[in-house]
Amino acid sequence: MCAAGGWYPIRARLLADRALPWMVSTLGDMAALGRVPGDVGPPGGIGKEEGMMITAQVSVYPLGQPALEPPIQQAIARLQAAGLIVEYGSMSTVTAGEMDVVFATLHEVFGELADQGHVIMSVTFSNACSPPLHRGNTSA
Repeated sequence: MCAAGGWYPIRARLLADRALPWMVSTLGDMAALGRVPGDVGPPGGIGKEEGMMITAQVSVYPLGQPALEPPIQQAIARLQAAGLIVEYGSMSTVTAGEMDVVFATLHEVFGELADQGHVIMSVTFSNACSPPLHRGNTSA
């Protein structure tokens, strides 16, 4: 629901009541460790390991285009051309590879699709999910 009504104001208040004490204690802990806000994770950062594998679930929604399939097929082909593991289904595609390659490729894909018209790309990243076992389509 929108912020104008419904559950949002109540939920936001509940989250703020829980988040503020956590934030204060976290900032205190960070100061004790000689860190500043903006530092994330362990010293050296999260995901900085060389060759860290991640997965991404990607959905592409071309808007106002005469055919939906060509831009989606273009996105899948681009992921495959980058050497990523790709498993596509009817509603989304799961891709996996080295973090830098996944992020860079999805950035390029979005730019290419946006040049062709309006598009929505929804992506969920994880470093905890197992990658697909096969390259290419295994479910569609």
